[in-house]
Amino acid sequence: MKNARLLTTISDIKKMKLALNDDIFQNAIFLFRVFEIGHEYDIYYDNETRAAMAIDLNEALVVFSGNWTDTTIPFDKLPQAGFFTHGCPTSALTQLKNEFKIDYEGPCWKYVSSGDIGDGPWDDLGGLEEGDAALIAEHWDLIDDPEDIIKEKIRKFDSACVRVDGELVSWVGLHYEIKGMAELGFAHTLDDHRRKGYLAMSTKALVKRINGRGGKAVAHMFKSNEASVSLAESVGFERVGEATWAEIGARYII
Repeated sequence: MKNARLLTTISDIKKMKLALNDDIFQNAIFLFRVFEIGHEYDIYYDNETRAAMAIDLNEALVVFSGNWTDTTIPFDKLPQAGFFTHGCPTSALTQLKNEFKIDYEGPCWKYVSSGDIGDGPWDDLGGLEEGDAALIAEHWDLIDDPEDIIKEKIRKFDSACVRVDGELVSWVGLHYEIKGMAELGFAHTLDDHRRKGYLAMSTKALVKRINGRGGKAVAHMFKSNEASVSLAESVGFERVGEATWAEIGARYII
């Protein structure tokens, strides 16, 4: 097994970034979180396998990318009391399970939009506004106090929604958009307005806009969420892989 080495120079980091950009589809989460949010990281990288790991210097957060089958994670460098990881590749998670307790594991299917979205009523849908963030936050329980984060995403990225009599009832936004890759997220329809096709309309509207600017829509759906999986496939998304959001517990005492 090879070892990932700590990148200590700006030149090395630039070379890694260029290499990962060659496969933006697989590395978009890593590149966005590490280079677009503004946090400081220690970055480890295997130049041969392009396995990458970034350890947040201020939060208990670690981001992995690439194939870790032939590269050893530098376990001693990780937060020993535990950390959270976004979109972790299966090959990295397999190694982590041998060294750390897993407090929470949310396995997801990765989907990508395929084909064009034709004309339809979704063409008339508008986007979210910052004032919608409070309502959206009530229905997005993956993190604590998400309202400010949702406001920021609405300001920075595209979105689509359905309003009935001026009231927001269904929506979908973007977690990020980088190098043409746009990750859909925080989608929801209020209970009293379900089974009317509103979320499918919102999704088609947003995907069509992304396609129109030459981008590609991607989404991660929890494997346990059959409704979301069914919706993604019904509007033309294709399953292409998997990744896991996980709360990694303390390291096993050896």
